[in-house]
Amino acid sequence: MATLQGPIAKVQVRPFHQPDISSIEAPTVAKMPGQTRYLIVSPYHEQEHLLDLQTLDHVEHQLLALALTNMKCLRDDYATAPYTETFNWGEIIEGLQTLVREISHMWKETSFYIVAFRSQIPPTTVYTELGTLDKTAHAEATASGGFLKYAQPPPQHQPEGHR
Repeated sequence: MATLQGPIAKVQVRPFHQPDISSIEAPTVAKMPGQTRYLIVSPYHEQEHLLDLQTLDHVEHQLLALALTNMKCLRDDYATAPYTETFNWGEIIEGLQTLVREISHMWKETSFYIVAFRSQIPPTTVYTELGTLDKTAHAEATASGGFLKYAQPPPQHQPEGHR
């Protein structure tokens, strides 16, 4: 079930100009010689799952995508806890503000949406089949555009049998 909640943080609005983000070091840039445009934003590292920064319409989207590469799950009860308390939002916003300062960008007011899926999976579920469906759905979402981050908790935070 998808859950809608209020804003995570407010970012100061200033006049907009199009800066060059090519000099920003991204910790999860895909390992391909001579490229810095593809980010690893999910547990899947094949080309169809990488986020191409050049496909994002606005610098704000590019900068948030870069900041989200540092997203971490903070709780073992992530599946039921409020998402505002589940991830390191403060660090993400600080990282975003640092990126904005590094390129002297004037942030333009922008809206972002978080979709939280809270599936209740029966114990009889075959996780390999579920994983295949998940991977296919992720590739489709990435191809459709505007999908910045897929936050799947690390194995120690996942239920037994899903690791």
